[in-house]
Amino acid sequence: MESKVLGDNFGMRFFMCENYEYDPPKRFGKDRPKKKEKRKKEQEEVQKRMEEVERQEEECEADRERKRERARHAKEPGPDAIRKGKYSRYTQ
Repeated sequence: MESKVLGDNFGMRFFMCENYEYDPPKRFGKDRPKKKEKRKKEQEEVQKRMEEVERQEEECEADRERKRERARHAKEPGPDAIRKGKYSRYTQ
């Protein structure tokens, strides 16, 4: 059995025997249009998921801001506390 050395790339040698056959894959298959449709559907689904995630992030950020504002308001001394000379426990 004879073999040919095809190359020595990065210290690796590849031998090819005389009875070796290689069938390259075909470029365009019968189901190519199906794959395009499938890709379009997948892209639409991904786009919908991304929009859903963005919407949820916006809702969470609005909720956080509402909670921050509520905490800020709770920390501020009210008009009665200022009049009586009392301050919130957070400012002491």
